[in-house]
Amino acid sequence: MGFYWIMVLGFTKETVMSMIHICSPTAASSVTGIPQNCIQPNAVDLPIKAIFAIDTTSMFEIGLNHKKHRVNTLVEPIDGYWNLDAGVYEVVYDFEQMEIADDEAGFVIVRSTFNRNGCKLSSGLFDSGFKSNTAAGVLTVCGPTRIEVGVPVGQFILFKSEMLHRYNGSYGLDANGQPKVDEQRYITE
Repeated sequence: MGFYWIMVLGFTKETVMSMIHICSPTAASSVTGIPQNCIQPNAVDLPIKAIFAIDTTSMFEIGLNHKKHRVNTLVEPIDGYWNLDAGVYEVVYDFEQMEIADDEAGFVIVRSTFNRNGCKLSSGLFDSGFKSNTAAGVLTVCGPTRIEVGVPVGQFILFKSEMLHRYNGSYGLDANGQPKVDEQRYITE
C-alpha cells in the first residue's frame, strides 16, 4: 500500500491507495485476451495492436458537446517492426475486452525500458463502468525507435476508487456491445 499526504486547507490527511491486479480473483474488473507472458507481478503488460502517427500540424478541437480529433495515419510494420521517427503517436493496445467494475479505476503507465530511452506514454483514467474492446494512449518518441510487433509498451494498473457514478463517455462499448462514436476510429480490421 502506498501512503500519500494530501494538503487540504492547511490540514493533512493520510490517504491509502490500494492497487490490485486486474487478473487477481479479488479484482471485480477484468481483461481478456492477454497472453500469459504479459501477466506481470503487479500489472498487465499491454501489447500494441496498431500505431497511428499524429499530425501535430492538424487542428484538435473540443467543445462541451463535440470533439474533432487531429488527423492521424496508420503506421504499418515493416519486417515485423514499427519504425518510428521522433514524434507523437497514438498506440492502440491489443486485448479482447476490458471492463472496469464499480469502485475500481485504472490507468496505463509506460514500461521502464521505454521510459529510460526517451519514450513517454500517457493515459487517461479508465473510469468505473468503462467497457471496451480497445483502448489507446499517446506515445511520444524523442528519436528513431524500432518496436517489434507484440512488444508491450505499457502496463495497466488497477486500484480501488470511490465512484460517484458509472462511466458514460463517448469511448468504449454501448449497452448493446457496439462501439460508441469515438471508439469507432480504432476499428482497424
